[in-house]
Amino acid sequence: MIRELFEDILEHYLEDKQIYAALADKKLSSLFTFTKLEKELPAKFKEVSSLSDHYLFEGSIGKGNMAEVPHLCIFDTAITTSAQTGYYIVYLFEANMSRIYLTLEQAWTQYESKYGRINAKTEIAINTDKIRNIIRSADGFSFKRPVLNATRTLAKGYELGAICSKVYDARNLPTETELIDDLRNLVGVYKELKGLVGTNILEIDTRSKEEIFQDEIQNIVAETPPIGPIPKGYKRVNTGESWKRNGGIAAQALANAGHKCEYQSHHETFISVRSGNHFVEAHHLIPMQFQDNFKYSLDVPENIIALCPNCHRAIHYANGDVKKEMLRVFLQERREGLNKRGIKIMEDLLVEMYMKNKEFVE
Repeated sequence: MIRELFEDILEHYLEDKQIYAALADKKLSSLFTFTKLEKELPAKFKEVSSLSDHYLFEGSIGKGNMAEVPHLCIFDTAITTSAQTGYYIVYLFEANMSRIYLTLEQAWTQYESKYGRINAKTEIAINTDKIRNIIRSADGFSFKRPVLNATRTLAKGYELGAICSKVYDARNLPTETELIDDLRNLVGVYKELKGLVGTNILEIDTRSKEEIFQDEIQNIVAETPPIGPIPKGYKRVNTGESWKRNGGIAAQALANAGHKCEYQSHHETFISVRSGNHFVEAHHLIPMQFQDNFKYSLDVPENIIALCPNCHRAIHYANGDVKKEMLRVFLQERREGLNKRGIKIMEDLLVEMYMKNKEFVE
């Protein structure tokens, strides 16, 4: 059905532009492709994609006049609900209707508003390169800039702001299953980027603090804290990370796990250049942001789990059932060790921490 809707839009959009030019009342809602792109396609995507309600689907053939590049946006509402701000997934129809691009896109308008049209081109290109250097899950998507064969500033902005994309030829569209699989894979990239940079794409660092931390602990001297409860450290202010994490303790936790994913030991990753071991990441089971609620330090090996990047993203962003099962397994395994550190927590409270604080920083 999605494939058929794409075919309808590709076949009739340029014809609708001619019809619209001749209309006296200039009502976009009277056009065939308005119904297909702004009504039927968003509804069908929401139905078949199985994405949660905090994703918003919005198609557009233009506002007032027909768009040079019509599109269908998919917004994570925690990031944005508008194509003018933040970053989002979008299907972009090439101006001549010969191709469709599935793209992870930065909003051009936010750059133009902040930097002016000329400087915005430089700033958005710089940020695009920064993002491409930190995301790891974009396999199957291209970093080449889309070619939309458009002339207007907004359409050119789409080309500049594209982080990664996949292109579909109008004469040979993929199957329905392939289309949905591609979308779900790009949603995974979207979630990863959200975890790395948060919601404000304009303030991205060259490398996120989290990426720097995970990189550093691959080749750092491991530290084993004394036996028993450890006094918690100090809380920093005016930083994005209130409670400091000790990289040496995290490195010890990775070593304790044999540099294997502790949720799925068969998940083998690449060999880290820095350590010579399989690359795994450190995750605090009880997040550091909740240190205020505990008498003793949470930054201890018993509270740090080694996870492959995929499982690390899952414990942050997977659906509720998957996340609850991961937490149940790990808390059961770690409860005795946590108790010896003076850390006690019930499973339902741990689950509540994750469910109510989807954007926590470790």
